Amino acid sequence: MSKIFADYALINGQIKENILVETANGVIDSVVNISKKPNDDSVIYHKNCLLMPALNNSHSHGFQRAMAGLSEYRQGNSDNFWSWRNLMYHFLQYLTPEDIGHITQYAYLEMVKSGFCSVAEFHYLHNQNGGQHYDNLGLLSEVIIEAAQNVGIALTLLPVVYQQANPRGEECSGGQLRFTLNNDQYMRLWQGLQQYAGDNMHLGLAIHSLRAVPLAHIKQIYQNIGGLCHIHIGEQRREEEEIVAHYGQRPLNLLADGVGLNKNWALVHGNCFDDGDIKRVVDAGAILVACPLTEANLGDGFCKTREFLQLGGQLAIGTDSHIHINMPHEIQMLEYAMRLRDKERVVLADNNIGQGHLGINILEKIYRGGALANARHNGCIERGFRADFLWLNGNHRQLMHKKPIFWPDSMIVTPDKNMIRNVMVNGQMIIDNGLHNNEKNIKKNYQKTMKKLMERL
Repeated sequence: MSKIFADYALINGQIKENILVETANGVIDSVVNISKKPNDDSVIYHKNCLLMPALNNSHSHGFQRAMAGLSEYRQGNSDNFWSWRNLMYHFLQYLTPEDIGHITQYAYLEMVKSGFCSVAEFHYLHNQNGGQHYDNLGLLSEVIIEAAQNVGIALTLLPVVYQQANPRGEECSGGQLRFTLNNDQYMRLWQGLQQYAGDNMHLGLAIHSLRAVPLAHIKQIYQNIGGLCHIHIGEQRREEEEIVAHYGQRPLNLLADGVGLNKNWALVHGNCFDDGDIKRVVDAGAILVACPLTEANLGDGFCKTREFLQLGGQLAIGTDSHIHINMPHEIQMLEYAMRLRDKERVVLADNNIGQGHLGINILEKIYRGGALANARHNGCIERGFRADFLWLNGNHRQLMHKKPIFWPDSMIVTPDKNMIRNVMVNGQMIIDNGLHNNEKNIKKNYQKTMKKLMERL
């Protein structure tokens, strides 16, 4: 059993003082208010810090961290997601399993240092370059599992189904060949990965998109596996137009009518959703996963976050392509997109939560949605929840001398990862005073891998 004393703690949308938290086996056992810090050297205590639930990163492509900054040049009259995708396919030709492990491990290190305790890895790299299967079909999935274990971040592994180039059923080619598995191969992969499930590893299902998997195959796989399922949907207008042309329905309606939509579905992006789509997602209890920094970088646009939350929708966030792994900055972009659209301030806050403060408001909403999207019982400092915490450092130059209720606001609008002093995952301290105990080696391996990749490219 561990004991944690906090000068301040964020509990159910309120800042509480002098809180003692006891944990056992990675789970919160008790939360009580006491008059002062116990006279006990075994108690974990960081002076003038705010104890908060850590956050879940609900959409990740780990290998793409190494691509950040390599696509920022014009390739024609117009540059967009589709031209970026061509670069990604080219990049894939040079990645070995070892490269993928080192890149992903570095991405996961950055995540925990910025306040994430778990990651949903939307993992579609299954094959060798050219499409040949590895002798062990789950080799690259195991590389991801090992990367998460080495960092100490909790993993929701989402092996991805990807089977065709477009809704018309054209065969995959080029970089896409590293993704493809038919339904039988996918089931063998998924069943083989079940052995790794545990407290810090949940195995879910992912459908790349309605573009990349025939509807009948989606229905068959979902019926066979069920449970948590993530899918890219509503990200690109061109994709939406192709789906309408082939199926005669818009993507959200096609998924809901053809497969069924419920609380187990996590819908990634939703930038093209109209008001009817938003209502249908909320009514079904499905989760919307926004990836604001990646969507901004790719010029995708943004989802109708304000309307979605006003209807009571479940919202999560993800760092997706990892153009910048910074949890507070991701949340800032989510809010600022709505400010720019609506020409208002403090858009995603309610008056009845956290005295109307943006930070507490939006964190509480993302805690709920992220826990659902990652199938992890966390996001709340209460008995029975996972001991997944971060300590916000009130001694940071942007926070000092402010009242603690302003600290989450400042974390979001002045997003500096150094504000986060410590991070605990499942009762284990992963980041201590801003550092990971294997940080030097993780960075060294990443730098060696990047040098090798740049020489190949």
